[in-house]
Amino acid sequence: MAVHLMMYGEIRYGIDVSSAVKGLRVCLRFTSGDELVFLDMSAWTKIGYYSEDGSIGQGMQRRLAMLGHEPLDADLTPEVLRRLFAGETKTVKECLMDHKLIIGIGNAYSDEILWQAGIAPMRQAASLSPEGLHGLRSAMQTVLVEAIDKVRIGLQGQTYGEVRDFLHVHSRPKKKQCDRCGGLIERVEIKTRGSYFCPRCQK
Repeated sequence: MAVHLMMYGEIRYGIDVSSAVKGLRVCLRFTSGDELVFLDMSAWTKIGYYSEDGSIGQGMQRRLAMLGHEPLDADLTPEVLRRLFAGETKTVKECLMDHKLIIGIGNAYSDEILWQAGIAPMRQAASLSPEGLHGLRSAMQTVLVEAIDKVRIGLQGQTYGEVRDFLHVHSRPKKKQCDRCGGLIERVEIKTRGSYFCPRCQK
């Protein structure tokens, strides 16, 4: 099975959970009595099923073929980032969120990665120096690994919910001080997405 939860999808697991939820899209019942349910009030969630011969529907196959690099894979080196960004006219924030280049990074974590790397979100991706690319690659590892641990602990065994109280910049109150340099966090819009950064230490 291949699942893309999009923006609002959730997965829940337990006994008879399907009877007490809204937005049910798919329910898998096991002989133990447990259920694995996929919820999405927006109905955007995409689910594909692999057949016994390992094939999957053409629609999902096309979506999977379009996906870019996994951000925690060792294969995503600074040199690979350089090639991905070469010739790009988009900002580095847009490139981080482009799933044809790198998968799984959304609005909040792109802000956190760029803050960790000291790179302004409106910076053109192709303009990053080799040092900047190394810093960006390192920041992806640091931010995402920490986030996985923090969210896992915060959800306390649940498979749904949102834990963001550990974020440094994203959705911080206007003019909140930067945790690193004491500058004031600002919010700008990049392609309609609210982006938070510190103009003092992100260049």
